[in-house]
Amino acid sequence: MRLTDRVYLVGSGANGFYLSHASDCSVYAVDCDGPIVLVDAGVGYEGTDLIWQNLLRDGLDPNSVTHLLLTHKHADHSGGAVDWHERVGAKTMATAHTAQALVRGDEELISMGAAKRAGIYDLDYRFRACPVERELGEGDTLSVGDVTFTTLDTPGHCAGHCAFTFEGAGKLHLFGGDNVFAGGRILLQNIPDCDLQEHLRTVRRLAALPVEVFLPGHTMPCLREGYRHLRLAEARLDQLLVPESYH
Repeated sequence: MRLTDRVYLVGSGANGFYLSHASDCSVYAVDCDGPIVLVDAGVGYEGTDLIWQNLLRDGLDPNSVTHLLLTHKHADHSGGAVDWHERVGAKTMATAHTAQALVRGDEELISMGAAKRAGIYDLDYRFRACPVERELGEGDTLSVGDVTFTTLDTPGHCAGHCAFTFEGAGKLHLFGGDNVFAGGRILLQNIPDCDLQEHLRTVRRLAALPVEVFLPGHTMPCLREGYRHLRLAEARLDQLLVPESYH
């Protein structure tokens, strides 16, 4: 599904457009004038083939996927990384904490046991290890083709969470992961490394950005005046409230 002249939505689960596996996050493809970058990879459970097919339907060659940018370690965002590594040799980029979970295939570090007990993942799902080409931190950039991505440290939803921005057609694009969703909503979870105060600091940081194209990890993207969703979340903080949850 083409969103802009650069960005395509090629994966989305049951809480979005349901383009791929029900458990997938929103998976975005960025056309970098030849090479393709995927932002997040989906769960990798019956979904990678569907993402592959969505790329083809949008006129993109899946074999041109050279890099994966992962916003965080949770399986709905990172579980499919190894499939892309095995199929096309895509290089995975992530924060040091996310890289630790991926390289080990560490289900405890991503709270997989709790997620399975909550019914979020099937009991037979396995989080497969994947090599990480490069660890990214605050301010680090990655240039692929004619697009340069910048990394922002955005903890709160979980440890090691990050976001990515790029400038295209004079507009700031934000791939926010699970920081803020459409309508200024957030997702707090009962897991050890979900930190409310860090999350609220991240909300304020993102709300200060002149984001035009807002591309969250779930729910609806926003192609104009995306900053409005971020500022809706911030407005709750000014009332001494927590942003509403999208569940």
